Amino acid sequence: MKRLFDIIISAICLVVFSPLFLIIYLTIKIGGGPAIYRQERIGLGGRPFFIYKFRSMVVDAEDEGAELLQQENDPRLTRIGRFLRSHHLDELPQLWNVFRGDMAFVGPRPERKYYIDQIMQRDPRYQRLYVLRPGVTSYATLKNGYADNIDKMLVRLRMDLYYLEHQSMWTDMKILMRTFLNIVSGRMFILVSCLFCSQLAAAETLLAVADDTLSTTLNYTLTAETAVGTGSHTAYQLVTNRHHILSVRPNTAYVRGGVTLRHPFSPDLSLSACLDGVASVHADHKAYLQQCYVNLSYKSFFVEIGSREEPQVVRDDLLSVGSFVKGTNAKPIPQVHLGTNGFWTLPFTRQWVQINFDFGYGKFLDSSYREQLYLDNPANNDMYTTGALYHQKHLYIRTNPSKLFFVMVGIEHAVQFGGACHRRIDGRMVTITKPESLKAFWNVILPLGDANYFENNAGEDWVYGNHIGVMTYQLGWNVTPDHQLQAYLDNPFEDGSGVRKGNGWDGLWGLQYSNRSTGRQYVRGAVFEYFQSTNQGGPLHWDSADYPEPIRSQIDAFVVGNDNYYNHSFYDSYSHYGMTPGIALITSPRYNADGYSAFCDNRVKAWHLGINGEITDRLSYLVKGSYREGWGTYYNPLPVRHHSFDAMFQASYQLGSCLISTAYAFDKGNIYGDCSTFNFKIQYHGKLF
Repeated sequence: MKRLFDIIISAICLVVFSPLFLIIYLTIKIGGGPAIYRQERIGLGGRPFFIYKFRSMVVDAEDEGAELLQQENDPRLTRIGRFLRSHHLDELPQLWNVFRGDMAFVGPRPERKYYIDQIMQRDPRYQRLYVLRPGVTSYATLKNGYADNIDKMLVRLRMDLYYLEHQSMWTDMKILMRTFLNIVSGRMFILVSCLFCSQLAAAETLLAVADDTLSTTLNYTLTAETAVGTGSHTAYQLVTNRHHILSVRPNTAYVRGGVTLRHPFSPDLSLSACLDGVASVHADHKAYLQQCYVNLSYKSFFVEIGSREEPQVVRDDLLSVGSFVKGTNAKPIPQVHLGTNGFWTLPFTRQWVQINFDFGYGKFLDSSYREQLYLDNPANNDMYTTGALYHQKHLYIRTNPSKLFFVMVGIEHAVQFGGACHRRIDGRMVTITKPESLKAFWNVILPLGDANYFENNAGEDWVYGNHIGVMTYQLGWNVTPDHQLQAYLDNPFEDGSGVRKGNGWDGLWGLQYSNRSTGRQYVRGAVFEYFQSTNQGGPLHWDSADYPEPIRSQIDAFVVGNDNYYNHSFYDSYSHYGMTPGIALITSPRYNADGYSAFCDNRVKAWHLGINGEITDRLSYLVKGSYREGWGTYYNPLPVRHHSFDAMFQASYQLGSCLISTAYAFDKGNIYGDCSTFNFKIQYHGKLF
């Protein structure tokens, strides 16, 4: 997570501060000599690397002594160099070191080997720091300042070792914030800021003259939300399909702030980036990054790295229960992926055929959560998985949706692979790892497996990884230019079964009405859906490869079933921090009162209705309700059927850039218990430039 943060933020900073880079570079060059200075330092694993800085001293400043330290009122400093040093601007090029992976934003300051050798003669513990990437700033720098002799370096070492033992993302955030405050408290910072902003404004003015659409924008969003009530959980409809931003715990609240940068290089090519943080009380997570990504888009295509709250591809984010695979119910999974921005019209089809695709690889970040859940509940769990990788893709093909009738077919597919499974066998923990080679990345693109899994004693490898999929069939009718009806079926499958619709009525069956008229509409949209997951291909499962000879050659049938939706013998469950990334009607492990880490009620029948619209030009409403029944799993059927009725009534008022919403939601039944929750939220959007 820390490395991902460093990559994303350094990339954003390199773009945002590029005008300042140019100003400093030109100023130094005008004075003569090179603008960039590099020096060898020792980094991660004791390996040398070159650190980059803006040159602040005269050329060949160390000719008289190869290892000179900076001195107070150092005569070697140039006039511009003295200014850069006093405000730490000479270290801006280290953003490139961070982006490359030589350094991190926070970590022990990198030192030269000459001084490391002297330090280790007096304190050999310095070698312990080699497990960390050196940092642009550090805990020791804040506490001890610049170390200009060996004694100060030894004091700094003790502080670096303290940081090594207490490091966390929250600690790093505090160090970064204090570093920022130290910089902005400098007496010349306002002058630098004004100079930077004036240059940025001038650049934007030139861009605006050339093309009004080619201006860099930086927007921000501030949100505060609270949910209070009775019961053991926050009411289901307030939590579901919101990227796990609101905790399932009762009486919770959070504040959230995010900035989004967009920089167009041309009308067709643009770079965007986002940083979005949350701080919560009485919640599943206290402080974390919800979104952190960089996106490069060219016309209808993009490539992106990071974690982002992706909307559902074809289901209504507000009204639907969501997708079986790539829904909006869990925190975003960081990934590198490429695809289309919406639907792209295929050339040479006379505007008749459009496609939407996405393809990527990522990693689940909840290893610590899964391990802690196991440690806290050893009586109910005998295994946990760490380091699982993630592969996802989708492809949707549709005819022109502006025609009277249109059709769409598509597939979504996600896989957990790689990682390690830690299982308790006969009182001891046994760890089994799965490959993470390039071949492993290739093997999970399709649900294929090891033909000799019986001989290899790897029954879970009859298909590599934990595969989740859904196939979509959708029909649309434009009753009028402003009113549209759609009917759809999302047919789920797991591993190799269910693809041929061998799971009965399992799937999400839906009807959707959309009103695209301008102005106030009392009914803007409506969705009615029926979801079933009780068949799962049937309770049988056999394969000739499950048996040795001579039995194997006598079996001429192949039957798959008992998919146990979302559960897996190696990866435990298709969840991220205890919430399913798929359809929330299958109750997530977060709700298991006994701490069980997998899904215990995935055989479900449910009915759902959602309606939204506008009462006035500023006031809108949203109403959702679901009723479900559950029978447990095929492995552990429930002795008594579970049921729950969950509903929400929400009103939102838009006042300029401010959105205020209030809601009441309740649950009634024995799935979530009887919960009643009042919700209040205020959100403000603004533009910095």
